[in-house]
Amino acid sequence: MARLKIKQLPIFMIVAFALALTAFNSCTSNAENKAKLEAAEKQRKDSIANAERIRDAKEDSLAIYAWGDVRFGMSKEEALKTKAFSGAEQKALQLRFDYDKRNAFSRGFGLKNTPEVYLDFGGADNNEVVAVTIEISADYENYNQLIHDMQALFDEFFNKYGKPYQDDVDIQSITAATFYDNGSDKIEFANWSIGSSIGKNGSKFITMSMVRDHSTGRYGGIVKIQNFAFPRNEKERTAEEIEADKKADKLLNEVKENSF
Repeated sequence: MARLKIKQLPIFMIVAFALALTAFNSCTSNAENKAKLEAAEKQRKDSIANAERIRDAKEDSLAIYAWGDVRFGMSKEEALKTKAFSGAEQKALQLRFDYDKRNAFSRGFGLKNTPEVYLDFGGADNNEVVAVTIEISADYENYNQLIHDMQALFDEFFNKYGKPYQDDVDIQSITAATFYDNGSDKIEFANWSIGSSIGKNGSKFITMSMVRDHSTGRYGGIVKIQNFAFPRNEKERTAEEIEADKKADKLLNEVKENSF
C-alpha cells in the first residue's frame, strides 16, 4: 500500500498543480475582463460628459442671441447696424420691424396675419436689448387664423430648440371659450430654456402665450424671448465716481478700525 501511494503522489501533484493553474488563469482572466469593463465604462462616461460639454457650449452660444444677429445687451445704435433690425422703426424703448420686414416675416413663416416684431430696451440707461416680442392680433371671427399662426411659430421653435420644458397645454385646445372657463386673460402654452444660468451668456427663455383683450374684444398671440443674465457692458466710470468710491472705502476702513 505504501508503494502504491508513492507511485500515485506525482499524479495528485500534477492534478493539484493543474487545478491551481486553472484557478490562477481564471482569476487573471476575470481581472482582465473587469479592467476592460471598467475602461469601457470610463470611456462611455467620458463620451457622455464630452457630449454634454459640447451641448452646453452650443446652448451657451445660442443664449446670447436675441433675434438673428442681434445680441442681448446691444445698444440701439448697435442693433440698427444688424441685418435683422437695420432700418427698423424707432420708438422710445423699442426698435420695430418696418412694414416690408413685417410682411416678409409673415410670408416666410406662412402666417395668415402680419405680426408686430420688436426689440425691447432696458438695463443700463435703458439702452440694452433685453427682450424680443412677437405679437399677433385677431378678432373673434379670425380666431382660427390666430391659432394657425401660433402653431406655425411653435413648430419653428420646436424644430430649432426641440421639445419645450413646459407644454402642458395643447394650443389647438385653446378656444375663445377657454379664457372664460379659466377666468384668465392669458394662457401660457409653451416655454423653452436655452443655455445655463452658470454659463457666461446666461439663459434665453422663450415663452408663448394666448391672450384676450377685454376692452377691444380681440385675441392675440405673444412670443417673448428674454435673457435675464446676459453679460452687461461695463459703463466707463468718471473720475468723480472713482474718487467717491475711494472716500467711501476710506470711511469704511476707519469705521471698522474703531469698532468693538
